[in-house]
Amino acid sequence: MSNDNQCTHTGTITKVGPQAQSCVQCDAQGWEYPDIRFCTVCGFTGCCDGAKGAHMIEHSKSTGHPVIKPVNPNEDWVWCYPDEAYVEL
Repeated sequence: MSNDNQCTHTGTITKVGPQAQSCVQCDAQGWEYPDIRFCTVCGFTGCCDGAKGAHMIEHSKSTGHPVIKPVNPNEDWVWCYPDEAYVEL
């Protein structure tokens, strides 16, 4: 997983963990979603961009919180929305 862009938002990353193990907003609507992500600034947990709600990117756009991680411990990557880049930690 690499691209030519570099994340310029690593300073926003905190040691917060996910607030939930599901997308609470999708659950309330009865919507299915393939994957769950969480915000590395505040821990908000939401569905991935490919889901009907796309709640994680909606959170990022509305709060300005740029960097996300997957909730699934088997996925080992970090993504920066504004820079469209995987984050090197």
